Amino acid sequence: MAFTTPIVDRTFEDTQYAFLNQDSEEDLKGAWNISDANRVIDNTIWLRDTLISLGYYVYPFPDQPYLTVSDYPYYETVSKVYKQNVMWVVNAFYKQNNPSISTSDSTSYLVANALEQNILITWQLVQQLLGGIRRSGTFNSGQAVVFPC
Repeated sequence: MAFTTPIVDRTFEDTQYAFLNQDSEEDLKGAWNISDANRVIDNTIWLRDTLISLGYYVYPFPDQPYLTVSDYPYYETVSKVYKQNVMWVVNAFYKQNNPSISTSDSTSYLVANALEQNILITWQLVQQLLGGIRRSGTFNSGQAVVFPC
């Protein structure tokens, strides 16, 4: 599974445009839909698994099933679970000016932005950590060559 760039710049105008164009075939940034929820699921699982592989403790939440159109009526109920999982991942690593995630039932464009901003900030910090890892050994850490006796 690969990390997918989150959408963090939704605006009120985007939501209004999406509302007025609900029958449109185009991808409407202002509409929180199943593909957005599945992107959050994938990215949260990617972050969880990466942090665990680096030795961080992340509260052990199970992989969530992908949402389908038939899950839409129940989305508000399960969205609390996805928000909690993002908070567990963020809290397991490091917070750097992360916006607060509302745990209410509703999902506005502000809540969606905050949720995905937390994911993006954490991903960026993990990328910096991964870029700074140096393997030990003669050629990577400046260690002198040791010859066997």
